[in-house]
Amino acid sequence: MERGKEATGICIIQKDGNFKIFKLPLPADKFINLKEYRELISTVSNQTIFVLGHTRKPTKGNPLIISNNHPILAGNVIGIHNGKITNDEKITLSEQLERNAVVDSEVIFRLLDKIGPLRGTQNDILNIKKIISKIKGSFTTLSVDLRKPDILLVLKKNMPLSVHFESPLHTVFFSSRYIFLRKTFGRYVVTEALSSETGFFFSPSKFKEESPYAYKIFKF
Repeated sequence: MERGKEATGICIIQKDGNFKIFKLPLPADKFINLKEYRELISTVSNQTIFVLGHTRKPTKGNPLIISNNHPILAGNVIGIHNGKITNDEKITLSEQLERNAVVDSEVIFRLLDKIGPLRGTQNDILNIKKIISKIKGSFTTLSVDLRKPDILLVLKKNMPLSVHFESPLHTVFFSSRYIFLRKTFGRYVVTEALSSETGFFFSPSKFKEESPYAYKIFKF
């Protein structure tokens, strides 16, 4: 909630690509006490592959309009974004993108939706680099393409992101600040700050106990 109190949202994605998004213009401490949130979080099971959460401090787009808040569904791509894109309207026109919201973040996920489901191939990386070259601003994004729901794409440029593997839960956790991970999991936690201007592919299907982090990393 320290990162933004104007809106909170969550998306739960299952192995088969089914998903549910719930988001409201409320601070997180109120959001997590709602019946709807508790019912949604109770659906997390061994069929759950990703949970995307977000708290928002708006840069563009009124948070009272739900579509401006995160997670954002853009075609087949669901994503969350930390940062600010300064040329989203220009990209929307030049790429003839469909838009459901005013928020600048949507343009990133619309561009990713256009290039199709990602697998981490060299051609995928080339297409992602082309997208990034069009975007002006700063960003950390986490996104999942529902056509290939077992892959999480992380793109990081000049915005923070840390990662922690919690062995007892066999789960990788991401946070915009390492201190949140430290507060949650204890002082023993040694979090890894992900490099800037870098893309990462994560997948539970490629998960190994000795190396639970990204299976493919590339610079842009």
